[in-house]
Amino acid sequence: MINRRLLEHIDWVLVAALLALCVLGLATIYYLIPKVLGKPVYSYHLSILGFWSLALFYPFVGIHHYLYSPIADWAETLAIITSMLLIVPVWTVLQNFFGTMVGRWQAFGRNLPAKFLIMGSLMYLVGCFQGSTEALRSIQQPTHFSDFVISHSHLTVFGTFVVWAIAEGRECARAVDAHLTGRPSLLAARAQSRSDVALG
Repeated sequence: MINRRLLEHIDWVLVAALLALCVLGLATIYYLIPKVLGKPVYSYHLSILGFWSLALFYPFVGIHHYLYSPIADWAETLAIITSMLLIVPVWTVLQNFFGTMVGRWQAFGRNLPAKFLIMGSLMYLVGCFQGSTEALRSIQQPTHFSDFVISHSHLTVFGTFVVWAIAEGRECARAVDAHLTGRPSLLAARAQSRSDVALG
């Protein structure tokens, strides 16, 4: 029989790792969006609300994987409530992302990292929506012993954070290339041409 304390330790390690990954992923997108668009984030107040709501709700969300397991009812209920409340940080990230893009959609057609940011944001919405809805007992009951339960974590990790990391990697490679060759990066050249047009 597996030691119960070992399982509890593994669960908290996973929650801490996913929380760290989530914070790093969100930091990536909050860094890249203004850089790619040359425009400030839509709302810094939403960013703060999203960060603290994520820090408050996320540690309890992982318990929803244990619904219909031998754990306390209050823990299951807490997991359901916090899973539903997780829509707050998700909504703030997406509102900031798409709000920042207003009036700048044309910049995304020629920008590869921006396309990855859009795709990752859509996967973030889908993965988090699936995670919140599967926390409901009526959905958890028929899917509890299936791969559906863990699929939202994989969708969010690989569909969101890995895709955002690819966008960040592409942007870093572009900056390193500009530094090594002495040529301005594509973003710097675009910003210069925009300022020339604005000043001209």
